[in-house]
Amino acid sequence: ADGSGGGRERLPEALSREGATLRGQREHVIIMSEGEKKLAEAKKWMTTTVFRWSPDVHKAMQAYEDAAKAFRREGKLNKFAEAKTELSKLLYGQGRLLKAGADLEAAAVEVTDAKVAAKMYEMAAGWYLEKGSVDRCARTLVKAGRKFEDSDAKTASSLMLKAMKTYPVVEGRRVINMDTYNAALGSIMRLKRYGDADECIKIQLQHWATKPSDYARYIMKAWLSRMVIKFAENDSKAAIAVLNEAITKVPGFAESAFGKLAIKAVEAVARGQGERFNTVLRGSEFKVLDNEVARLARKVEYSEAWDKESAKALAAKYAEIEENAEMVAEEAAAPVTTDELDIS
Repeated sequence: ADGSGGGRERLPEALSREGATLRGQREHVIIMSEGEKKLAEAKKWMTTTVFRWSPDVHKAMQAYEDAAKAFRREGKLNKFAEAKTELSKLLYGQGRLLKAGADLEAAAVEVTDAKVAAKMYEMAAGWYLEKGSVDRCARTLVKAGRKFEDSDAKTASSLMLKAMKTYPVVEGRRVINMDTYNAALGSIMRLKRYGDADECIKIQLQHWATKPSDYARYIMKAWLSRMVIKFAENDSKAAIAVLNEAITKVPGFAESAFGKLAIKAVEAVARGQGERFNTVLRGSEFKVLDNEVARLARKVEYSEAWDKESAKALAAKYAEIEENAEMVAEEAAAPVTTDELDIS
């Protein structure tokens, strides 16, 4: 065939392609779901035209609600989250912060995508906080954290820490976030996010430090818990540094039951007495710690690789290291007692 013939053969092909494109466009319109139609409608009501000078918020809100219901039926939960989020933003724009937060929080329960749901919870919590409801903000973040305990440990732990940071540190004020602290620390410990658990305790220590005389035992218990967590992370140097910091910063810590118990553990490390160390941490005295920390203490195992030099330096200041084998054996066999512990 010559060139002109080839051109005549290509024309039907071009028409065929154009027809396929048009059919595809028609099919796209046909398969557009109910939820997508309602979402597009909502966005249309929020735009202005020559004949509509301002958005029709009420019609947009109804369209977003209809879109959310449709997406739920269709099983498109991320699109459901999008519609609910936009609806809540409109409520927020009307100054209805608590209603906006409550609706968004309720919707987040249905969303399975951890990142999407977490963002919804955080937005709702932020609106509660803006409205002045600190407790509700913290409770929402704790609830969000618990939702992801079994599926996304990192997200769950992060939400718990954000709940802890909700409360402002106010000098001389009674600490009011104890429920949040107990829930957050317990959750983070169960998730074995020990670095975050240490951070959680440090945040709480800032609160207790505003009235140290009222919370002296809680403060001492917290420092002992931090030491246990560092040993559990197999970081003896950090554990000993925590104890040294506690002795330096907390009046009377070294002489307290908590301090003596911690020093006994470090002294065992200094002597290389693994069995003695394990016995101390498994003693009934550690039951005074928060449940999850107490359970962790019973699981910590002494390691020969731990930093004995740092342990010796601290023990030399606060404990008598006897080299007499008989006395060492006698002490190792003796129970570790802290009779004055009473934090009930």
